[in-house]
Amino acid sequence: MRSEAGRTRTAPARGSGPAQLRVAVASCQQSEHGYYAPRHMLEDDLDQVVHVGDYIYERSWGSSLVRQHGAPECYTLGDCRARYALYRMDRDLQGAHAAYPWMVTWNDHEVDNDYANDTSEENDDPALFLAGRPPTRLIASTFRFRGVRCRPDRICGCIAPRRSAESSTC
Repeated sequence: MRSEAGRTRTAPARGSGPAQLRVAVASCQQSEHGYYAPRHMLEDDLDQVVHVGDYIYERSWGSSLVRQHGAPECYTLGDCRARYALYRMDRDLQGAHAAYPWMVTWNDHEVDNDYANDTSEENDDPALFLAGRPPTRLIASTFRFRGVRCRPDRICGCIAPRRSAESSTC
């Protein structure tokens, strides 16, 4: 699969700022449930998209699905990469990635819904849960897939590109 060329905007000179900053905030894009935020983002002239997590869902849920993952719950790094590839096939999401710069972070569904440290949502044996889904490895993969280099043990970060705006993922 070949990606289309995207665009971005150059930040104003240091010490100056734009008259306005147009930002879209998105999260929880369970693609099986319908058309989500990227379709609406394409209707706006944005400066940035901030995605605060749950970029993918590791499993199916719900009864009124408009499309299907077509695969079981993600347990391995390969499963996770395949799910990202599936989500990234959505034309609206591709368009939003090409049109705007994105600042992203992860949330629980990138690993397992409502997990905490070594405890899964289903309270599986911690050794089995960590063997199947080492959270830091999956999170690191999440960011590599999006072209971002970061520390997978940190969810906080701060970007202050302009005098008039500061972005934080905390």
